[in-house]
Parts: sequence; structure tokens; C-alpha cells
Amino acid sequence: MEDAIKADRIKERDRLRVYRELRLWVDNLTARWHEIIKHYSRLCLTIESDLLPAIAGLAREAEGCRTGSYLAGLWEDSLIEDLLWRVDQLGTGQPERRPALYRAPTWPWASVNAGVSYHAGRVGYRSSIRILEAIYTPIAGADSFGEISEAHLIVEGKLGRAELLYTTLDEGHVDPRVYNLKMADKVLTLHADYHLCLEGANHVKDHEELLHLRVYRDIHLAIALVLRQLGLSKSTYERVEIVEWPTLIEAGFFDIEFLKVVCYPLELDSSKITIL
Repeated sequence: MEDAIKADRIKERDRLRVYRELRLWVDNLTARWHEIIKHYSRLCLTIESDLLPAIAGLAREAEGCRTGSYLAGLWEDSLIEDLLWRVDQLGTGQPERRPALYRAPTWPWASVNAGVSYHAGRVGYRSSIRILEAIYTPIAGADSFGEISEAHLIVEGKLGRAELLYTTLDEGHVDPRVYNLKMADKVLTLHADYHLCLEGANHVKDHEELLHLRVYRDIHLAIALVLRQLGLSKSTYERVEIVEWPTLIEAGFFDIEFLKVVCYPLELDSSKITIL
């Protein structure tokens, strides 16, 4: 009996060791891929639709080291970490919009015409959401590394209400580069994916109600995707920006009830949603 218990403990120890080694391997690959995307996204391609095909060769080589599928510039085995890209700075010259023709859904970095980056060291954490399904359909005749015709995510997590606030320049004109987000009694500067105030299909109005989906948290920082409801559906959304805020533990506060209100403001019950 004792020998059987000892054997089970050894198996469990070995299983945990293999899991930790595999997780470390994936984390290292993820950090390297994020660095590649940081530099690649800053290149100025002549043809917008070439963004994914132009990096396809590198993605094919990387596939041999990955344990998940390729999804429009992201990877299934690190998908939650890969969702946390942000536009570094919206330009002051040419208005930055989403691509004129469909190139990618709104959740990968390929949906914007701007340089992006990731938080260093934000891999291997415990996520606040669950990815239930990732659907990815290449265009006819293409493989999974080239152009795509449709993709969406089905995720489960806690949503919270928020309100977009425009900012103004000294002359009183709307500043297309800087936006704030009101969440409960907090007003945070966010990283918009494009010039939200520009008229058109992707226009987001001043004071428009949005939802935030908290994806990441630790004792220092929380990060959420900011989503806009599409049409009349209460379960279909698109990403428009990302927002982050320090937790109160970092600031020296430990009151749990106060923490719930300010660190995770106005979160609703867990919901299953689709992000296009």
C-alpha cells in the first residue's frame, strides 16, 4: 500500500515538473513572438492586405515549436496573452482607421494600421477569462497563415460598463489621439486601436456606453479589453481599445470590499460573448 502511494506521488511530481517545463517553453516562445510583432507592425507595407501573408513564412517556421494553431498573427497556445497588444501611439498625421477592406477580426493586432507592443513579462499568469472557441477561416485557396475571410472568438468572462470620453486640444478641437474611459468613479486614459472619433463605420461617439472585459490581473495591474456592442445583439462585440489600471494592493490598500469596487468596477455576472 505504501509503495503504491509513493509511486503515485512520484507520478504526480513528474507530471507537475513536465507541465512547468512546457509552460516555461511556451512563455519564452510567446515573449519572442511578441518582440517580433512589435518590430514587424512598425513596417510600412504598400498594400494593406499583405500584412498577414508577408509574415506567413516566419509563422510557418514558428509552428514547429508551438503546441497550438496559428490565428491571424496570434497563437492558440498563448491566445490570452496574445490578445493584450496595444497601439503605442496614434499618429498626428494621416488619420488612422481600420483597414478599408476586411483583413482580420478586431481582436488580433492585424486589425490596425499602427505599431503595437505588449507588456514585458505579462505571460504565464492566471487569466480572468476562458476562451471557449476560436474560429478561423482562410480565404479560398489559402492556408491558415495567409489572408482570412472570417474569424471570431467565443469567450466567457466578467463584463463591466464603461463610458468613452473624448479629450480636447487647447483650441477646443477633439484630440483624435487621446481618449479616456470612465469606469465607476475612475477615469482612465486608454490605448485606442485607431482614431475613434472619425466619422465612418467604426466611429465611436463621445459618451458612448462600452463594456470592459478584464483579461489579466495580478497584485500590481489589471488589463481589460474595451468592447463595443454590434447591432442589437447583446452577445456580439468588437474590440476598440485596451485599458489598464493599478490595483489597490500595489497602492497599499487591502480592504477587500473597497478593492472589489475600485479595482474591478461595475463588473456584471460572468457572460459568454462573441468578439468579431
